[in-house]
Amino acid sequence: MAGGARRAGVIRIESFGSYFTVGICIMNCFRLMVCLVLGAYVSTSASAGVMSLTLDSRGVDLNALELGDSVTIDVLLDRLGIGKLTDLGATVTLSSTSHLSDPAVNPIAGDIVPDPLDVLFSGGFFNDSVDAQFTTFFSFVPDPEINSDGVFFSFDLTAIAAGSGSIGFDLFSPFAIAADDPLNPIFDIDTSELNYTVTASNAVPEPASLLCFGCIAVASLTQRRRCRSRRSRPA
Repeated sequence: MAGGARRAGVIRIESFGSYFTVGICIMNCFRLMVCLVLGAYVSTSASAGVMSLTLDSRGVDLNALELGDSVTIDVLLDRLGIGKLTDLGATVTLSSTSHLSDPAVNPIAGDIVPDPLDVLFSGGFFNDSVDAQFTTFFSFVPDPEINSDGVFFSFDLTAIAAGSGSIGFDLFSPFAIAADDPLNPIFDIDTSELNYTVTASNAVPEPASLLCFGCIAVASLTQRRRCRSRRSRPA
């Protein structure tokens, strides 16, 4: 990848290395289950609004998309006020798979992630979502925690059919774990969603319009022939 940046991989069972990636995914799922159980028994809980995850289209008007248009969506972490994060997970879902392409085709980790390999991506069963799980559990770099606001991850979408819908976070997403309080997972994270509209840029004319254009073209051609015939007659 250009600039020497490393990209976390989407789960694909194709080689021995992929089995290791699947193992990481299973470990992350197990860790999340443990956090859910611990969170149910811990009396103290994080207050709502300690941070937020929002979606940004980089200035592109999603309500003016045309067929074939592509847009990059950034998942932005904001208002991080609890110190460093050892874990952060989020699932972004499309309300419909008919209008936009699979968001899990080419996701990349954002600039707030010290090591992109610490983010594991996976796609939805119906090609309607992209899941990003950041964890320092397997990290080998110094200071691997997320400690600032910015882009958590990004993904690309392409308009493939006309229609409207929304892009938002899954019902059980997102979650985070603070380095200073690992037994108290955070689920009350503010989120946002984006609405979109895809229109057909090259509309096919109706049959009546085609007939009208054809009649005009025939009449124009006939008139030109008459004019040429009159000019060619001898005086």
